[in-house]
Amino acid sequence: GERWGRHWMDVWRYSDWYGRRSVPDVWNSAPQIWRWRDWIVRSLNDDAGYDHMLRMMLAADEIAPDDDQAAVATGFLIRNWYALNPNDWMRNNVEHTAKAMLGLTFNCAHCHDHKYDPITHEDYFRFRAFFETIGIRQDRVAGEADPGPFQEYDYSTLRKVVRIGSVSVFDKQPDAPTWFYTGGDERNRLTERGSIRPGLPAVFGDEPVAIERTELPPVAWYPGLRPSIQQTELADAERKIELAGGELTAARAASDAELPALLAAETKAAAEFDAAAQAARAAGESNAIAGRQSLLLDATTGRRILNLELREVDSLQDGDQLRFQLRLLTNTHFNFQLARDAVKGLTAGYVAFDAGRIWAYEPGSFREFEIGRYDFAAGQTRFDLEWKFHPDDDTATLRIVCVGEKPATGDAATGVAVEPIVLVEGTRVAINGWNPVGDPTKTITFDAHTGSVAAIDQIEWLRAARRTPPVADSAEASRAVVLIDFESPAYAEGRDVVGRHGWSASSFCQSPATSIVSATIGNSSLSEQAARLRAASRAVEAVKLRVTAAEAAHAAAEASRASVAARIAADNAQYRGSLPEDVRRSAAKFL
Repeated sequence: GERWGRHWMDVWRYSDWYGRRSVPDVWNSAPQIWRWRDWIVRSLNDDAGYDHMLRMMLAADEIAPDDDQAAVATGFLIRNWYALNPNDWMRNNVEHTAKAMLGLTFNCAHCHDHKYDPITHEDYFRFRAFFETIGIRQDRVAGEADPGPFQEYDYSTLRKVVRIGSVSVFDKQPDAPTWFYTGGDERNRLTERGSIRPGLPAVFGDEPVAIERTELPPVAWYPGLRPSIQQTELADAERKIELAGGELTAARAASDAELPALLAAETKAAAEFDAAAQAARAAGESNAIAGRQSLLLDATTGRRILNLELREVDSLQDGDQLRFQLRLLTNTHFNFQLARDAVKGLTAGYVAFDAGRIWAYEPGSFREFEIGRYDFAAGQTRFDLEWKFHPDDDTATLRIVCVGEKPATGDAATGVAVEPIVLVEGTRVAINGWNPVGDPTKTITFDAHTGSVAAIDQIEWLRAARRTPPVADSAEASRAVVLIDFESPAYAEGRDVVGRHGWSASSFCQSPATSIVSATIGNSSLSEQAARLRAASRAVEAVKLRVTAAEAAHAAAEASRASVAARIAADNAQYRGSLPEDVRRSAAKFL
C-alpha cells in the first residue's frame, strides 16, 4: 500500500499542508491532510477498486455518509484549498481533478476555448459547477479534543494551525451559483447569462447530467450522534470527575493539616484586638465616627475620589436634606461634591475643607467663596454637615457644626475636649441644576486630595414630610430615604466599598490612595491589631475556600457528566429513535 500509494499520491497531487510556519498560519491545504494519505494506503492494502477510490475522493460525504473513516477520502479536494482566495480553490479543483481523473487540461479553457482539446470555455464552468457547492468541515475524532469549526476564508485574518480532528467536504451551499466570466478574471462576470448548471463536455456524451437531492442520515450532519464521539464525551466527563475528586481529597487533607493552627492563631488575634479595643474605649479614644465602623479615605499618597449613586431618591423636593458626618485626620484639602457629571469629573455643588477654611459655590455660579473657618490645631476635626435643598431657586442651605471630640492620636492629638460649635448656619450655596433622580452621573462625591486623610459616616437623605399643618418635630416631620452607616454585615471591616451599594471609584483617582471601612480610625496601635486579625482570618478563609472551591468543582464535574449523558439520550431519542446499546450502558448510570 505504501509503495503504490507513493505513485498514486503523485498523480493525485498529495503534499503536506504549507504556509508561513514561522508565524504560524496555514495557506494551503489543512494540517489534518495526512488522514487522506493514510486512507490511500489503507484502501490499497484492502484491495479497493480504482473506480471506488475515485468516487470516494469526490463524494465520500454522500456515498458513505455514516462512515467517518471514509469521509477523509475527500482530502483530495481539500488538498487544493487556498486560504487567501476561495476562487483559487475552485480553479484548482477543476484543473487537478481533470488532470488526475480525466487526463485533460481543463485549465486551458479557463480563459477561452481549449486550443486543441474538445473543451469549450463554457465547458470549463459547467465542470466547475460540480464543485461550487462544497465547503470544508472539521470534525472531532474519537479520543481527541474537539478542534472546533473549520476556519473559513476571512480577509486579513491568519488561519490557525489545528492539528487535531479530521477534515472533509460537504454540500455547504447547494444552490451556490456558478458565474461565467471572461479573461480568467472572476471580476468579469457575465451575470446576465445566469448561473451555469453542472455538466460535462459534449465529447463525453450528449446526455444531460441529472442532479438529484440526496437525503443524508442525521449522523452525517450531526457528528455528535456517532457512538464513538458519544463514548469520548462520556469518558472526558468521567476523567474530569476523577481529577476533581483527587483535587478535593488533596484540599481536605491540606485543610485538616493546616486549619487547627490557623484557627488558634485567629482566636488569639481576635482576643488581642478585643482587649485593645476595650482599652481604647476605656481611655475615651474614638475609633469610629459613629457606631463601630466608618469609611476612611486615605490619600496620604495619591488621590481618592468616591461616587455614590442615590438610587433610592425618586424626586428632589424643597426641604429635602442630605446629611453626613466628617472627621479630618489631616488638615489638607478634602471636599464633598454634588456631581454634575461624575464620569467627566464635573461639579454642580461643592463644600471644601482646606487649611482651616471652608469653601462653597456662590448661588447661581461656580465661583468659590469662603463660608466659614475651623481651627484644626485646636481640635476642630469632627463635623456634622447638612444640605437642605431648594430646587426652585437652584440653591441649598448649608449648615456645618463642629461637634465635641477628644482626639486620640495623629496631627489632631491635642487632648482638648471640643464643645459643639456652629461654623456655618443658613448659608445659601449653589447646586447648579443638580438633580440625582434617574441620572447615574449625578452622584454625591467625596474627594480626598493628596495628603488628605478623612473619615465619613452616617450618610442620610431625609425626605421632608408634606403635612398640613406643619409638624414642629423635625424627626417626625422627615423620613430617611437613604441611610448608610458602614456597619457590618453590609460593610465588612477592612474592605473597600467600591462596587457595593451604589459606590464607585472615579477614573480621576490616583494610586495608592485607598477607601477602606475601618473600626480603628486614628488609632495606629489598634490598626496594627486589626491588621493582624484580618491576616489571621484571611488565612483561615483561604484554606476553607480551597476546600469549598474543590467541592464546587467536583459537584460541577458530576453535574456536567449527568448533563452530557442526558444530552446524548435526548439526541438519540430525537434523531435515532433509540440509543446504541454500548452508549446506553455507559449513560444509564448517570441518568
